[in-house]
Amino acid sequence: MLIPLNVLQIILFFSLFITFLGYILRWVFPVNIEIWLGVLFLFTLYLIAKRGYQSISVPVRLWLGLMALFWSFNVLSALFHDSDIGYRTLSLISTYSTILGFASVAVAISVLKPKIDFFWYLIAAGAIGVLLAFGLELKNVGWGALEQGHRFGGYTSQQISFGVFANTFFIILLGSFVWAFNKGHLFFLVWLLLIIADFCMIIVSQSRNAWLGLPEAVIVWSVYYGFKLYQSDVSFIKKLIVAISPIVVVMLLFSMQPLKKIVEQRVGLAVTGVENYVSRESFYGSVGARLMMYEAGFSGIKEHFWFGMGTENFPSFVKQETKQIALEKFEKKFGGYQFSSIHNQFLMSWLIHGVFAFIIVLSFFVFMFVYFYRGLKRSPEDDKPIWVAGLVYSLATFISFLPESMLHSLYNFSHFFMVSSILIAYTSTLNRS
Repeated sequence: MLIPLNVLQIILFFSLFITFLGYILRWVFPVNIEIWLGVLFLFTLYLIAKRGYQSISVPVRLWLGLMALFWSFNVLSALFHDSDIGYRTLSLISTYSTILGFASVAVAISVLKPKIDFFWYLIAAGAIGVLLAFGLELKNVGWGALEQGHRFGGYTSQQISFGVFANTFFIILLGSFVWAFNKGHLFFLVWLLLIIADFCMIIVSQSRNAWLGLPEAVIVWSVYYGFKLYQSDVSFIKKLIVAISPIVVVMLLFSMQPLKKIVEQRVGLAVTGVENYVSRESFYGSVGARLMMYEAGFSGIKEHFWFGMGTENFPSFVKQETKQIALEKFEKKFGGYQFSSIHNQFLMSWLIHGVFAFIIVLSFFVFMFVYFYRGLKRSPEDDKPIWVAGLVYSLATFISFLPESMLHSLYNFSHFFMVSSILIAYTSTLNRS
C-alpha cells in the first residue's frame, strides 16, 4: 500500500523538526540525534524504494557526492594518521558519520517535492527551537540574568552554536515577508514577532561569530527589497513607510538597555583584543587566543602541507607552538593553549587532514555560491526570495567558518549540513513538476 504524498510530507516535516530540536536542545532533549538520524535514513530508503532513485534531482546528487567525498577523505585521513586511535579521533569520526543522516534529508525533500509553505514553516520551526532553548535557560537562570548580561545558549548546547542557529534562521526568514503578508495581516504580525524574537536571540547569545554574518545578510536583503519596492506601483508615501519601518524597529530594539549594553561590550572587547595582539601587548582573551592559534596553524601547515598532522597530534602541537609564540613575540612565559580546535574551519581541516581536506571544505561553498547564483538568475519572481536566502546563508556561513571550526563540533556540523541540505534540496524542486 502506497502512503499518500501529503502524509509522507507531514511525516517528513515533523521528522525534520525533531532533528532541529535534537541538536539545538542537545543537552536537554530526550531524543538522541544520532539514533534519530538513523531512523530518518530508513525513512528515506522507504521513499527511494517506493518512488525510485530517479526522482532525486541532479543538484542533490552533486551535493551528495561532495558529502561522500568529505566523509571518505576525512575518515581515511584520520585512520591513516592515528593507527592508535584515541578518543579525539573516534569522536571526530562519529561526528563525520552523521553526514549520512543529513544526506537523507536532502534525498527525502528532493523525492517528496514539498510546496513553499513546507519550506517556510520548517525554517520557522527551527527558529521556534531556538526560542525554546532560550525559554528553558531563562527558566533556569531567572529573568534577572537579562539585566546582568548573562550569555545565553550554554544550557542546551553552546553559546556560539546558539547564536549561529538563531542567525541562520533569522537571515533566511528575512526572505519570507511577501509570502507571510499574503497569508493575512494577523498571520503577518505573528510571523514578524517571531522574526524579531529570533533576532533578539542572536544578541543575547553574545556570539560575535554569529554577528559577523549579520551585516552582509541585512545589506543583501535591503538591496533586494529596495529594488522590489522601487519597481512596485504603490504610492511614494507607502514606499517611504515600508523603507523606514525596519530602521525604526532596529533602533527601538537597540534602545533597549540590555541589548545595547551587550553589543557595546562585546564589540569593544573584540576591538581591544585585536589592538593588543597587533601591538604585541597581550594575547589573552578570545580574540587574542584565536590570532595566536592562527599563527600556530600557519606554522603547522608549512610543516604538514599535503596530508596534515592528524587529530591526535593537534593538542600537543598547538600547546607547544603557542607557548613558543608567546615567548618569542610577546616575551612572556606561557604554558600554551589547550583548545580542541584552532577556531578556523579552513585552517583546521588543512592542519589535521591536509590540503585536499581544505579544498573539499572550500568546495562546499563554491558549489553553493554557484548553484544559488545561477538559480537566482533563472528563477521566476515568486521564487527569488528562496534563492536569495540560499546566497545569504552561504555567505554568512562562510564567514562563520573563519573564526570557528564549525565542522568539529556535533552541534555546528549538524546545523551546517541540515540547513544546507534543506536549501539545496528544496530549491532543486522549484523547476521540476
